[in-house]
Parts: sequence; structure tokens; C-alpha cells
Amino acid sequence: MALESSSTDLIDGDTNDFIDIFIHDRTSLPTPTITTISPATGVNNGAVGVTITGTNFVYGTNTVQLTRTGQISITATNVNYVSAIQITCTLPIIGAAAGTWNVVLITGGQTVTKANAFTITSSTASSDNIGNIGIFRPSTGYWYLDYNNDGTVDKSLRFGSSSDTLVVGDWNGNGVTGIGIFRPSTKYWYLDYNNDGTVDKAICYGKSTDKLVVGDWNGNGVTGIGIFRPSTGYWYLDYNNDGTVDKSVRFGSSSDTLVVGDWNGNGATGIGIFRPSTGYWYLDYNNDGTVDKSLRFGSSTDKPVFGDWNGNGATGIGIFRPSTGYWYLDYNNDGTIDKSVRFGSSSDTLVIGDWNGNGATGIGIFRPSTGYWYLDYNNDGTADKAVRYGSPTDKPVVGTWTGTGVASIQSVDLSEIQKPVSGISVPKVDRPVAAVPKVEVPVRNNQGVNPVINPGNKGGPSVSNPLAIRSGGQVMGSPLL
Repeated sequence: MALESSSTDLIDGDTNDFIDIFIHDRTSLPTPTITTISPATGVNNGAVGVTITGTNFVYGTNTVQLTRTGQISITATNVNYVSAIQITCTLPIIGAAAGTWNVVLITGGQTVTKANAFTITSSTASSDNIGNIGIFRPSTGYWYLDYNNDGTVDKSLRFGSSSDTLVVGDWNGNGVTGIGIFRPSTKYWYLDYNNDGTVDKAICYGKSTDKLVVGDWNGNGVTGIGIFRPSTGYWYLDYNNDGTVDKSVRFGSSSDTLVVGDWNGNGATGIGIFRPSTGYWYLDYNNDGTVDKSLRFGSSTDKPVFGDWNGNGATGIGIFRPSTGYWYLDYNNDGTIDKSVRFGSSSDTLVIGDWNGNGATGIGIFRPSTGYWYLDYNNDGTADKAVRYGSPTDKPVVGTWTGTGVASIQSVDLSEIQKPVSGISVPKVDRPVAAVPKVEVPVRNNQGVNPVINPGNKGGPSVSNPLAIRSGGQVMGSPLL
């Protein structure tokens, strides 16, 4: 029991000269919880209004703060109690450090924290957070990385062979995208943290018939490896790349296409599938095997894509329709087409990345027949950058080779987990070396080439709606087969 009294706190009209004592039994108040923060991200060039939902909020003086280790707490203004399940406020995040922050709410004398619930992004575009292009040349095992998308080779190194599967990610949380390979013949992953051609991590994880996935599975800023086993429908996720299965969950079947993304903007990568037979997407926000979102978007011949299309911190879905060259983007995964644009053709290789550092994912293509990349910064169907970099047999890769930022990685078409062995040695085949190859180097060319084939009407697609909604919209089948 808590006693609160004051001789000056007299009720209006109270003239009995007695001290009023108010007794509050705070032990009877239920524990508050925070469910969502919307929006869950903001740019550090202004203030952002947010709505917090949850349970057991208390009318009166409420305090909302953003906290992060090593940073000064940010206290919200204009905190408004709407109801026991909703509070609104304004977060003054001008100049605040980019990254994930905890949301702390003090209500009714009780404190509740939702960890890593709000993401602050930088308003400053720099070469350090731009999606950069690169190629892997299977015939030589060389990677050629372009730090600023100008068609110049800024880094070349030999790492891997033609039979390896390529992977890229921020392997040690230093903000730089590192290269890597998975060797099906040995079931080993070889990761290079800083792109110097040295194997920084070698792990035996998976089998040759597995499909590879990578993502920041627990939101710690480090890209972890993972596999999907078609024969069983299980995902096996390794949070810190030590060869240990940190999460195993059954989600999907062998005929599904794998997708991964930060579906709810919480800073962690969630798994998902696109089922071509029905055109349905099934998204799992926290990798617990539960379908948190299911929606029909696309058809069996479409290619699924995903990215932060509007810079809100959450991954949205999309499709590319080879028959027409159209992209259809859904910003918030509600099944609505927020953007449709014609860009590319059926023979192009799709690439996505934050091409200009504005925090939003742009579309792009690599045209093998010419070796040209065409990048669209704001998804308006215009090639903002055209650069020749590579040859028809090269494999395109995207990453932030020099600084902070997250490369957007599409899932790769990837069985009882093979335990890693102790005393892992460097691969004995095609070991990466420092020598520079004498091969045809990608060259720059003019940017006047138009990648849009038969552009037609840019005002909107003249093709059938990709959603192909059926009456009732009932989900057919379960992804948890």
C-alpha cells in the first residue's frame, strides 16, 4: 500500500481544514504491456509521431522514452493517453544515432520496455550505406566489387569456384558486406569478413540438397547462415555462425520459393514462402512456425522480390512478371499494388538495393547479353544509373562493400544437419589467392541506354491484375505441410 498526502492538495470546495489522505493500492494494477509501435521507424532529420498499442495503460501522467546502450535517452513529447490500449506521442529524433532503440513506457507507476522496437535511420546519403554492385566470374573464381557503382573495379579477389553457391552478408556486424560461398561437395560455408580473400570462418552446415538462406535472425546486427531442407520443409537457422542450430522450424514445402525479410520492422529477419501453385505468400514474423500474414499476390510464373520499398524499415513484398516486364510492389503487405512499373525483360537478372542511400530499396536489372546494370533509384521506371560491369556468364552480387547498411539479399534455391567437425581447415580446392587475374575487366560505358523494353504505357499496367483474387479469398492449403 502506498500513502500519498499533502496539506496543500485540497479538493476544490473543501473547507474542513483537515488533511486529505488518498490511498492507492498500486499492487492491484495489472502489468502493462507494449504490443506495437507504429510507425516503427523514423529518419533522424525531424520528429515523428507514433502510436503505441498494448494493454493496461493508466490515465494520468505517462512517460515514453527511447533508450540505447551508449546513447542519451530520448524523451517523447505530446504524450497523450487515448485509452487503456493506446497512447500517442512525438519522438524528437533529430540528430539521434541510427540503429534500433528500446521503447520504454512508464504508466501508472510501472515501467514496461519493448526491446529494439524502434529503428532510427540516417537522413544523410553517403557511399557507406549505398547498395553497391559486383560480379562473380565462375570461370576464374574471381569477385569484382564496385564501391560506388561507377563501373570501376575497386576490389578484385579470388574466392571460390564455379560449382560453389554465392552468399553475402554482414558476417561480423561491422557494417560491411562480406562475401562467402557454400561448397555443396563438402557441405562447408566459407565466409570472408572484409573481402581480402582470406577465410575468416569455415563451417560445416547442411547438405548439398539444401537451399541456402541468410539473415539477421535475432536482430543483433550480424548476418547468420541457415538452410531450408526441401525433403522435410524444415528451416535450420544459425544465429552466430558457429555451426549450431539455434532455431529449427517447419514452414513450407519443396515446391515453395523461399523469401526472407524484416516483415514487421522489428530489426530481425523473418522467414517466409511464396507458393507458385496458388500465388500466396506466407510470412512468419518471428520464426516460430506460425503464419503471421498470408496474402495472395502474383501467379505461378511471376518472380517474387522483396525490399523496403518506401523506407519505413519494414520489408514489403513484390513480383516481377517476365511476360510483361512489369514490377508490382506492395509496401505494407496488405495485398494492394502500391507501385507498378515496367522495367526490364524476361532475360534480365533482377537485382535490388538502396542505390542512393535514401533508406529505400530500389529495383534494378543486370542484362547478361550486354553486361549492363540498370538501376532505378526511386522505382519510377527510369534508369537513374546505367553502367557496363560484367559479361554474360558472370553472376551479379549486391552489397555495401565499404560501410554501414544492409545488403538486400534474395533467397537462393537451397537435410539432417551435418555437425561441424573440430579443427576445421581451409578448403584444399581453388583456395582464394591474392593474385590479380588477367581477364577482361568490366568497362564503363555511356548511360544513355534505355533498359525498358517496349515501355508501352507507363501510367499503369495493361496486363491483368497480378493479385488474381478469387471470390472469398480463402487460403488454399497450409504452408506447414
